[in-house]
Amino acid sequence: FAYYMTVEVLEPNWHVLEERLRSVTTVDEVLRYHTRFLDTTLRQCQLLNPQVLKLITRILTLCTIFARYTEKLANSLVLEEEDGPLRQGRLALQVREARIRVASENFKEIVENTSNARQVDGMNKVFHQLLKLLIDALRGYARSDPDLSNLVARIPVRYLYAGTRES
Repeated sequence: FAYYMTVEVLEPNWHVLEERLRSVTTVDEVLRYHTRFLDTTLRQCQLLNPQVLKLITRILTLCTIFARYTEKLANSLVLEEEDGPLRQGRLALQVREARIRVASENFKEIVENTSNARQVDGMNKVFHQLLKLLIDALRGYARSDPDLSNLVARIPVRYLYAGTRES
């Protein structure tokens, strides 16, 4: 999607705007061409389409929730550093081994916790459902928008069927 927006929408529209600006004689012409550039770019990026925008927002929200969830899990595995002077020798080795043992136990608990697996699986299923809805919407709009058909043609087939079968 980022490639499509930058290479197939922003860049060509920018070149058209630059070309038009070379021949302007009034500020009104600059404003008219700039407004046309913005309208065309927003339309071709699907940022004026409420259904697509809503789906993209839902996907981004889910990605944020997933990132926070995995960050919380990762933070529970972080080995906390000792406060105070650095310890050396046998005592320091024993302290490090104990911290690693605790972290390993925490990791084992997280991995074996079926609640975590269900949570991640649930987010994965919702993500794929939203992605399929977005792809279906884009395919529908591509029928009437030739610019959008370039984006839809690049969607890998695996995304069309991802998350539709039980693993």
